[in-house]
Amino acid sequence: MTYLHIAVFVLGAWIIRNLGERVAANWLIFTISVLSLFWLQPVSPIRTLDYWLPAIMIAFSVITWFVTTAKHESLFTQNKITLIVLAFLLIGLSLLRYTQISFLSTWINPTKIGWSCLLVFLIAILILLIYQEKIAKSTLAVWLMIVLIAAFILLKYEPFTSKLSFYLRKINNQSTDLAGAQDIAWIGYSYFAFRLMHVLRDWKTGHEIPLNLRDFISYTFYFPAIVAGPIMRVENFAKEIENKSNQVTQTQTFESVKRIMHGFLRKFILADSLSMIAFNETTVQQTHGSIWMWMIIYAFALRLYFDFSGYTDIAIGISGLMGIKLPENFQRPYLSENLSLFWNRWHITLTQWFRTYYFNPLTRFLRTYKIQIPAAWIIFITQMSTMVLIGLWHGININYVVWGCWNGVGLFLHNRWSEWLKQHFRSVNKKGWIAGTGKWFSVFLTFNFIALGWVWFAMPTLNESITVFVKLLGIE
Repeated sequence: MTYLHIAVFVLGAWIIRNLGERVAANWLIFTISVLSLFWLQPVSPIRTLDYWLPAIMIAFSVITWFVTTAKHESLFTQNKITLIVLAFLLIGLSLLRYTQISFLSTWINPTKIGWSCLLVFLIAILILLIYQEKIAKSTLAVWLMIVLIAAFILLKYEPFTSKLSFYLRKINNQSTDLAGAQDIAWIGYSYFAFRLMHVLRDWKTGHEIPLNLRDFISYTFYFPAIVAGPIMRVENFAKEIENKSNQVTQTQTFESVKRIMHGFLRKFILADSLSMIAFNETTVQQTHGSIWMWMIIYAFALRLYFDFSGYTDIAIGISGLMGIKLPENFQRPYLSENLSLFWNRWHITLTQWFRTYYFNPLTRFLRTYKIQIPAAWIIFITQMSTMVLIGLWHGININYVVWGCWNGVGLFLHNRWSEWLKQHFRSVNKKGWIAGTGKWFSVFLTFNFIALGWVWFAMPTLNESITVFVKLLGIE
């Protein structure tokens, strides 16, 4: 998000805060969330792609709601206005291509109206087939999850996105010489996919969606959190929407404004300042001497934290202005005494998502497997595979795999060390300055382990990552 995005979102939140009618406020949240999806989508050199990517997300969200909502006679009656408004927005945005307003071309490059009408028609046909039970909901839910995961994998795989860019340019009669992975930038897809997979998975286990279509769309594309999270559970969002006070107190407003300013300080002052010295391909080549290499690695670790947590603070603050509480995503992670605590404090909602939908189910499966697996091996498999998946979530290349293995091994070693200490030093009572010294030494070790791990995360190739470690040891 830029300064302009944040200013508009704060203004929108302020208007929503002062609306006396809850229904009107919820409609405004819905409208801003849908429009912000198109506004935040990076303008692609491939014609109309910046229209189609958000439009596809809206289509998936609508279909997911109809799949996961119980059939009843008032289904269309209660939500037909939302469907009409969505159709109006999708078709209306495509009409922008016929305007002569120049600044709109920097916001969105819409498709022809015929194609947008076709999209609306296809969504309507699919909804009708679902409603008339011509398509099994359970089957469609499985296919939706498969498509969401497949798209996620392909988008993170640069050779595929480069090829896709080539063919899309060819279809649009554009130069294929400039095709590249950077042309396929899908804003917010990761968080969107996690939200929908959470809803679909919970529905498969018997949970119904406690939201109407309008509020479900707002949940899926909630404008304060669409770019960098946090990932809120649908039932929690439903409670916040239901209990949202029409009159936010002055204390809540003050705390929300303070949170936004705190986020500004972290993101636009601290993080942006540190980015000038944080390590990357260029600074690594220009840096000589292990001390300077350590400094730029520490700068990167702090920049990453201030950047990400700054965005989270801004999102929580903007949402707080409307009386809707978003979950915390960071709790002083670099002051953690061990890796387990770190990953419970860093990108908390992402960690909880993987714990709920991957780590815990895999652990239960391995524990009940017909062949008895030693507990240590179960811990190793689950921790290692979870961290590798989190690494691949950032991108599909060998460096992210190594980063995941780095953290997976670290978590496993910490687990074994903790078990050994429990067995041999159960009666030890840590007190006084010895305990304090041990705590800060643990914090120091944990921070440095994480900071070194960011080398694999930030550098594009293994050779360049190894070059960093060589320089760190002063043996270049």
